[in-house]
Amino acid sequence: MCLVTLLKISSKFVLIKSLQKDDYYMILAMVLAIGQNVAVTEQVTAGLGQHMDSLTESQVEAFQGTGYASQLLYILSLCITKLAVLEFLGTLAQSPVRRTATRSIMAVNGVWAIIATFCVAFQCGIPRPWAIISGHCFNQVAFWNALGAFDIMIDFAIVILPVYLLHDLKLVWKKKASVMAAFAGRLLIVPLTILRLIYITSTSKSADHTWDEFDAVATTQIIVNLSVVVACIPFLKPFLDSLQTGAISGNIRLKPLSDNSAAKKAANSLRSRKDNAGNGASFHFGSQHNWMDSSITHTTLITTDGHSEPVTANGSSNSSESMRIKQTTGVTVQFESYK
Repeated sequence: MCLVTLLKISSKFVLIKSLQKDDYYMILAMVLAIGQNVAVTEQVTAGLGQHMDSLTESQVEAFQGTGYASQLLYILSLCITKLAVLEFLGTLAQSPVRRTATRSIMAVNGVWAIIATFCVAFQCGIPRPWAIISGHCFNQVAFWNALGAFDIMIDFAIVILPVYLLHDLKLVWKKKASVMAAFAGRLLIVPLTILRLIYITSTSKSADHTWDEFDAVATTQIIVNLSVVVACIPFLKPFLDSLQTGAISGNIRLKPLSDNSAAKKAANSLRSRKDNAGNGASFHFGSQHNWMDSSITHTTLITTDGHSEPVTANGSSNSSESMRIKQTTGVTVQFESYK
């Protein structure tokens, strides 16, 4: 899990030389997942997998406390992991309606996590909210079943959302299919979530919690770690290479101009044409499809009458009419894409 997360971060950093919001979310999700793993390890030390009648009172108390921490970290880890994926999907949203759809799912995910965290935090009341075995807690089966149902619905929404967002993008079907397949990895979490709920239901009336809850805890561990892994898949470099489209480059800044004097002159000449253009003239940088450095090769300008002409190495051209860039190859420019 940690290795895949670090690969995700490094792949993204190699491409754009910086970290973005989704990267920080993934780092936080990894930290929370590690914390959850540590809590379960301590729960095993306290007696998980052993018969409760063989444990001391202090071990049972430690078992409950570590299980309580594990449940809280489970919810937070899942929430932040999904938030990282949704943040990345937001870069594909190229219209207000699509951005609203993405933010709506993010809001539902956030509300789900807040309610779940609050309920788990006070599931058995004050002053011992972790005393799950005490019998003074709310209905655990009903709570986890409701929570799991919403969790599954959010996972399905995350899988379906890329299909909606990519509908109008100018990508060949093969690339669209690879994008959808990358995000479809969350479907692997759904049967595990259902299996976890079955285990929780079957052990709800158990008198030997430390022994009977082993399967439920083990399944929870798999869900937490697998959730982080499948969330990293869309960020790995081969996948990002297939998504070289203005939809993403509009949100990921390209590197500044290098010291190539010809490139600088060409860019400065283009800016000069923008400043000298008359009222009503339009001049826009087109979306670049390469996130890596490249040397200047050629720049083609399309004049207002539809003719094209090259820009020379010193940034000049033969036309004095107002112009709009149609295609630029090799000039790396820092820009924001407006659609």
